Amino acid sequence: MATIRASSAKAVDLRIPSVGPWILHLALFASAMLLRAPVTRADDAQADRARAVAGARGTYGLPPRAGKDHRVDIPRLLDELSDQRANTYHWLVHARPTDWDDLKLFLPKAREKGIRVWVTICPPSEQPPKNASYSEPYRLDFERWAVEIAKLSVAEPNLVAWSFDDFTHNLSILTPERMRGVVKGARDINPRLAFVPCCYFPKIQPKFIEDYRDVLDGLLFPYRAESAKANLTDPSLVASEVKKIKAIAGPSLPVIVDVYATRHSSLGDSTPEYVRAVMADAWKSADGVLVYCHQDPKTNADKYNVIKELFHEWAKSDHRADDGPRPKIARPHLADYDAEPRLPNGRVDVDRLTARLKELGATTYYWLIYHAPTDWDDLKLFLPKAKEAGIEVWVYLVPPTESAPRLGNSYMEPFRLDYPRWAEEIARLSVEHPNLTAWVIDDFYANHDLFTPAYLRKMRERSRPINPRLAFLPLMYFGEMRESFIEDYREVIDGVVVAYLEDRASIDWVWQLTNDAVGDRPAEFGFPPNTPSEPGDFVLAAQEVVVRPADRRIVRFRERDDFVGPTSGYHFKQLLVDGEVAWEEDVAGGLVAWEPVEVDVSQLIGGKDRVTLAFRLIDKKGVGNFNARWYVGDLKAEGLEPAAGLDETSKWSVTKQGAFGTSFGRVAKPGQRTFKIPFISMVAGQAVEFRLRHGDPASPERMANQLRLSLQARRDGKCDGVVIYCLDKRPNSKIFPLARDLFREFGE
Repeated sequence: MATIRASSAKAVDLRIPSVGPWILHLALFASAMLLRAPVTRADDAQADRARAVAGARGTYGLPPRAGKDHRVDIPRLLDELSDQRANTYHWLVHARPTDWDDLKLFLPKAREKGIRVWVTICPPSEQPPKNASYSEPYRLDFERWAVEIAKLSVAEPNLVAWSFDDFTHNLSILTPERMRGVVKGARDINPRLAFVPCCYFPKIQPKFIEDYRDVLDGLLFPYRAESAKANLTDPSLVASEVKKIKAIAGPSLPVIVDVYATRHSSLGDSTPEYVRAVMADAWKSADGVLVYCHQDPKTNADKYNVIKELFHEWAKSDHRADDGPRPKIARPHLADYDAEPRLPNGRVDVDRLTARLKELGATTYYWLIYHAPTDWDDLKLFLPKAKEAGIEVWVYLVPPTESAPRLGNSYMEPFRLDYPRWAEEIARLSVEHPNLTAWVIDDFYANHDLFTPAYLRKMRERSRPINPRLAFLPLMYFGEMRESFIEDYREVIDGVVVAYLEDRASIDWVWQLTNDAVGDRPAEFGFPPNTPSEPGDFVLAAQEVVVRPADRRIVRFRERDDFVGPTSGYHFKQLLVDGEVAWEEDVAGGLVAWEPVEVDVSQLIGGKDRVTLAFRLIDKKGVGNFNARWYVGDLKAEGLEPAAGLDETSKWSVTKQGAFGTSFGRVAKPGQRTFKIPFISMVAGQAVEFRLRHGDPASPERMANQLRLSLQARRDGKCDGVVIYCLDKRPNSKIFPLARDLFREFGE
């Protein structure tokens, strides 16, 4: 597509706005362009090419220019694209001999903004002798263009697609045989680079698709209502024409609609209303929208603002439209984390680690970058060995709370706390080593002041243009898994790792959250971290119960809390009957495991026929920073008839004072099953961590039982994988053979 599209090959005038001075300097790219992409499975590469172009919303050509030499004003172009919330820009190499050089300057700047780039080369009908200007520097050498564009796409992975303008007007020269050679030249260098030629409605026929299918990764379809009579006034045929194209091309070939916002040499100009209508219908019916051409916000303010309004609306309503489907978690996901054997010099013994993981039957290993400055380099040595063993690798990073300068003197080297840079570099490494499929950040929610949804989008903007199949998962704890977290983060994560789930009920609750199947929440009370309290602050959940004739009135329930430290005298757990304390226990000490409680409340009831039964968490002394959670369940009674159990938390009334919180009293929002977030259960495989999370005894047998619990949940479809935290892999390990046998039992 040259600057003005014609229905046949015609010379046209280029309108070039005059803007401020050109301010960028040329950069050197020669060494980067000589890089080559790794070998990729054909089906994966084809899916990647389709994913790279689907969901495109952007503009084409006619960039702002500056200076006497009319170089592209890259800062201004990027500002305008960002202002419009475009995720794609379609770069035309034709208007000036410097366009190819300017593209090289534009690409890294666009990548920083999260903008994907397509590049179009003019076909024979739009180059001399039929037109005044060549696409420089390779002119009509389309084989060379394919190779050079592919090389550039390896160096700059946000270059995701290339195209010929007016492709279907040039089929006598760009024959199927020739195009197979042209496209093969590009795919041999970068199998993920998509070819999406400009194809007009009358030419998209079954014979055309049959002849060219093996070179097509999508169709760029300029809408002109050609199923009736070509015009730029009738937007009503968009959906029907797209439907006809998809019926011919098949559902797997993306169709991107090109919308005329710039005057056509024979069909005239379009109106802002026409642009709006075509864009809106195209977004609903096709796989993406590009606007021909980029509009100046001053001289074409009406159309610029229409594009901006719709792009903002689309970006707001569907964050994932920018990224395609959520990357898949391989099955079965039986993983191990950290506890790697090391050589006397401190480097990871990658051979011994690989052998031990194979013996374990692990399908995935989580590689922690923290223990030594050489961990990143050792990862590069481990990846090919893991691939040979059939093991996927996930990179595992620590958050600021576990790194210098806040904790100790050690950083994750070499990128330290620059998480967007980590996202980019891990993505680059994953392209070179496809068995690197995901990355994780530890203790994510404790650092959510930094890791906001907006910050995660910045990380995704750095990684997704390089490898859209690389997954990101935060490490969370049970007490942090809330509807609010899912609502805030589900569009910017690809799964979640949840650590140290105590029982099957906890696993099932996390599954409900991550599968939009939530009903009543588990019964819990809590006090947040880094928050002060006053003596007497509390939270209470109560209900009226009917007293029945009986010799004794007994209340039974089970309870646990997540604090096992010695600090006592602050938070107290209580059962109340008509405001009187029937049972009480300090959260200090004890186990995090469920404990049964039986309380005889006969004396507190006396001759009453109705009483109020309540659970309360209260502070007897004020705290400054003492977070804790208390869970209760399985309410049963003799001589009493509760109106609701502890699995019906919405039916209890709540009273509170201070910063305490509870899951009681909230009306449950029924799940709609509109999304699924993969969920990995992390199980403690190290005695110290197991004791901290589950109490004593931290025996191999108890650790194996917790592992079995999660593995059975995975078999039952209630989690998507299981990872063992720091499994002891030494030769004399007592837990290793138990874990190995369980992986074999559940690894079908």
